This record gives sequence, C-alpha cells and structure tokens, in this order.
Amino acid sequence: MNRQGSADRLRTKIVVIEHPDSNDPAINLALEEHMVRHADVSSGAFILFYVNRPSVIVGKHQNVWQEANVSFCRQNGIPVLRRVSGGGAVFHDEGNLNFSFITRHTLQNFNRYRQFLQPIVEALSKFKLKVEIDARNNLVIGGKKVSGNAQFTSRGVLLSHGTLLVRSDLKLLRKSLQADRQSIVQSNATDSTPASVANLQDFTDAPLEPDQVKQAIIKRLFCSKPETLKLHENDWQKIFHLAKTKYREWHWNFARSPRFIIRKTVGVGAQQLDLQLTIDKGRIAQLNCPQQPQVAARLAPYFLDQPFEYQTMKNSVAEAGHNPALSSVNLLPLLNGL
Repeated sequence: MNRQGSADRLRTKIVVIEHPDSNDPAINLALEEHMVRHADVSSGAFILFYVNRPSVIVGKHQNVWQEANVSFCRQNGIPVLRRVSGGGAVFHDEGNLNFSFITRHTLQNFNRYRQFLQPIVEALSKFKLKVEIDARNNLVIGGKKVSGNAQFTSRGVLLSHGTLLVRSDLKLLRKSLQADRQSIVQSNATDSTPASVANLQDFTDAPLEPDQVKQAIIKRLFCSKPETLKLHENDWQKIFHLAKTKYREWHWNFARSPRFIIRKTVGVGAQQLDLQLTIDKGRIAQLNCPQQPQVAARLAPYFLDQPFEYQTMKNSVAEAGHNPALSSVNLLPLLNGL
C-alpha cells in the first residue's frame, strides 16, 4: 500500500483516520488524545488531518498568560486551549492544516522528527516549495517558519503532530500571540521561541488551499487509495466527553499554567503602585504591594484564592470598590490582559 521512499521511513503501514470535518479545536485535540490512549498500533500507524477555526493552542508546560493575548482572544471569541504535547504556542485557523502521526513509540522515533517531516517536505515539492527542516524541528522556507511540531507518548504510543501555515491570517496570528510578557515577573513555564512566520501561499503564485496540501501528502505516502479508519460511535462519545470535561475547561487550559508572578500597576490618587500577584494553579496565592503593604492587606480578602480570570476578577474589583478604605484605589488595571 505504501509508496516506496518517504513512507518507508516510517517503516510501517499507515491508515488514514476518517474525520467528520469538525473545526472545533476541543474536539480535534480530544480526538488526538483518544487515539494516543486507545489506538492499536501493533500492526501499523495512523495519520490524521484536521483544520480548526481560529484558536490558540499552547504546549502542555506553558503559561497561557505568557503565550497568548488572553484579553484579545476573549474579546474576539478565539479559544485558548492546552494540548498534551510540549513545545510552543501556535495559532490555528481555516488556512492552517494540522497533521498527526500516531504510531508505536520506540527509541528510534521519539524526539526524532525527520522520518515524519520528510514526507511532508517531499509532498510540498509538488508545489515547487523548497522546504527545509531546521534544528528546532520546524519546517522553514527561506528562514521563515511554516510549520511547528511537537510529540507526546503514552502507553507505548507516540503522537507526532504539526501545523502547516497554508494561507492563515497572519495579522490575526500575531495579535492572538502578542502576550504581555513584560508584566510577568517570574515564571518557570516553557517559553515559545520567537520565529518569523509565513504562509506556504507566500512562496507560490498558484492559489493554495489546505485540502490541496492534504491530498499532496496522502499521494506522497500512498501509491493507491489509502486504507481508512472510521471510528465507532462509542469512540466518538468518549471523544466528545473528553472535549467537554478537559479541553473546554478553564482548569485544564488556564489553571495548569506553572506558578508565576505577574505585576499590575494601580493608581492611588496621583501615585502609581505596583501590585505583585502570585498565581498558582490558576488562583491568586499571594498579593504583595512593596510600596504600601497596607493596600495589599486591604485587597487580600477580595482577591486571595480567587481564579485569575476576567469575570471573577471583575466581580472582585467591583466588591473591593465598595470598601471606603479602597475608594481612592483605581483597580481597573487589574483586569488588563484578562
């Protein structure tokens, strides 16, 4: 079934997972995880393609507030989700194609991306695109990043997945990933490595769509119509449940961010005070004001142990505003970035 050459590098039979054309990022992340947790890879591997609506996907060990413009995303209905694999934050939209290989985990393939990426490179050569694999396992053209990749393993199964910027809205990408990192005082989270990005479309005159790229990859991997896997209804029920209880939940997407300290500047009359909020498991664990500790002490009952998210913080600001001892403090800056 497999084409000699690129597919042989995977040294296994590959089956294409049938996809219901959902562009819901929670469903698609749950589908990936379900396959890693439950797929039988003893006799072969699987490949999955999907396209998400506009969304920000951060790595498992990242701090959402360091990676995403959380306020912009909230105001524009762009969900921010956390995936199970490591790596940096990426932006998805209808112009981005996601590909996922699910195969047996071996010492020969973990953290070794070339065997998964070389078929992609060869497929893209059909469009006269000169794509290279860089030292960080990105796909690049002329120094511009067109694909980021990450891996995850569980129960002897490896997920190696990546993005392909075909014709994404790069302005929306930049705004969505324009986090206010200067406000972060301290964090142990994994930072994304800044990179100059581009669309595949930028390097070819012919119109290019994600589905064209998908079909080119399939053609490169298979010499005839590929074998496909149609998931059972009970699989989809588990996937929908996982999407609901994990990938749509603030506790997974935001509260899993590693402990960090963020600085907020509030006004007290003509004076500016720096508040330092320690966020642990998504909640405010400490609140300090080195200039006027008494201000922090007065604010503590309203903010300590509260989720660090917009609606909760808005309610806390409103409640604190009713305290005569805090009437001169402008707390609205606490909502910035949420």
